[in-house]
Amino acid sequence: MGGRDDEPLTAFEFNMALALCDLSYETNKTGKTYSEFKQSVLTMHVKMLKELGVNPKTYSQTPYISFCDNKIRVIVTNHGAVAFVCITGTNSLDQQAENLALHAHPIVPRGEANAPTMYVNDATELGLVQFVHALFGLDELDKVVLCGHSRGGSVAHVVHYHLISNPNFCIDKKKEITSVAFGSTPFLRSQNPIKQLGPDQKNVDKRFLTYVAELDVVPALFSAPVKAKIVAQVKANHATAITLLRKAVGFDAGFALERAVDVLDGTLGLYLYYGSWTKLSQELVTVLDRDGDAHDVLTNVQSPMPEPDVDFNSNKFVDAFDLDLVKQRHSMKDTYKPHMYRAATVPTPSVDVTLLVHRHVP
Repeated sequence: MGGRDDEPLTAFEFNMALALCDLSYETNKTGKTYSEFKQSVLTMHVKMLKELGVNPKTYSQTPYISFCDNKIRVIVTNHGAVAFVCITGTNSLDQQAENLALHAHPIVPRGEANAPTMYVNDATELGLVQFVHALFGLDELDKVVLCGHSRGGSVAHVVHYHLISNPNFCIDKKKEITSVAFGSTPFLRSQNPIKQLGPDQKNVDKRFLTYVAELDVVPALFSAPVKAKIVAQVKANHATAITLLRKAVGFDAGFALERAVDVLDGTLGLYLYYGSWTKLSQELVTVLDRDGDAHDVLTNVQSPMPEPDVDFNSNKFVDAFDLDLVKQRHSMKDTYKPHMYRAATVPTPSVDVTLLVHRHVP
């Protein structure tokens, strides 16, 4: 299992992953009934397909969508012989609180590799490992793309790593699997991370793709300089409240924040920047029109990040950090989705394969 080393993700698959991650954040904010909310999401899905260059009139496809508490948890769909499993990122207060819990847990029971417990729990509770493993049993499917934004991307990577590291699973070597994370933190703690599964399955780590918007601080949260600057800005922005706490109850919140950073440094520093990391940015490029006149056009750029920790620890990155802009710079809709390819070849869809995929949904 591993497929083509030179193309772990096509332009269309990249666009589909972005579009599904954006759709996954839809929530029921207006008190709609369950049926009304579900129908509104399906309507948005049709619009999404049109944006991707798919004609819904000739390809009537209904995705499987798992809802919970007026939110989307998972979206399962396919296009042709490629299945997509999208895991929603953090979209509740409980999940935001869990994101701070960095205890590690084995990705595979009794295995050597670990991931943050919250990511392993999500993969387990959603039944994603068994589901994706079952998909590989479909002769009509050639590939599975796991994707997610923020926390969802980390969970996608955990599911992927479980599948390639669990000795109890046997998957056809001709099948492909790629996990795509947008704006996600490192997920893997291991003394011997997997690089290949055999002589004919090399570079399997290169199919773990993490995309980072140029000024998104979330993927860099495990970086010591970034954590220190977060503490400094929190203390500066909430100086009055911290002083009141110290005087009223004798609790030094400023010291507590600094101490938290010291304690976490040891734990967070053990997580690896595993797989392929890519920076998403934009730059002005001069192009000539038909008349030979020059125009500056804003162009999307993808740049390899061979050493993400070096980028995240650089003065340029740390100095640009602004606590007030974290949400905007991490936004799927405003920051990541605009990086979709403007032109991508659309593969031939298959309704029959879609029906087979749906039969395997737990």
